[in-house]
Amino acid sequence: MFGRMSTTLCHRTTVFRRASTPCFQRNRCSWTIVPRSVGSGSDTSNVDGSKPRKIPPVKRITRDDVTIQFARSSGAGGQNVNKVNTKVDMRLNLTVDWLDEEVADAVRRMQKKRINKDGELVIMSQRTRSQLGNIEDALEKVQEILDDAHRTTLPIEEDPEKKKQIEKQLKKGNETRLKKKQLKGDKKKERRSGKNIKDW
Repeated sequence: MFGRMSTTLCHRTTVFRRASTPCFQRNRCSWTIVPRSVGSGSDTSNVDGSKPRKIPPVKRITRDDVTIQFARSSGAGGQNVNKVNTKVDMRLNLTVDWLDEEVADAVRRMQKKRINKDGELVIMSQRTRSQLGNIEDALEKVQEILDDAHRTTLPIEEDPEKKKQIEKQLKKGNETRLKKKQLKGDKKKERRSGKNIKDW
């Protein structure tokens, strides 16, 4: 009846579980449906019932937090390109104390092609014709990468953007369902009206 089932005994309660379906819990002689979130990992609490550790936002990084090297830029820019080292090679060590390990792991997953053999995040910038402009541009890129990585570590209910996106998807799905229901109802009405005409 339940396919593959795992049975867990706890205080006279037997729980039958099947993948991707609700859980059926039997207590004595009565059956009740237990929400799938029970024991499925959707609860944000830890196993011991405590709340998960809250990861602090990433600080605003500065030149002191990164290693910077310069090289000659390529492309448009006139003779200034051939005389001044304006291209920026910026590197961030992901093992620094101020960067949370979970955020660092997220950066490694999301930016695999920008991580060198030493485990550093490498960002290049030659957007402007000046060193200062390219440094600012590279710092902004690093900051954006760190902030994006931090957002992936937040629970859904704590991330307004994720929550808003899910709500939008649910609303769209509900509207689609109602439209299909309306079309189905209209077809039934057409069939009934056509049948009544034939009866006449």
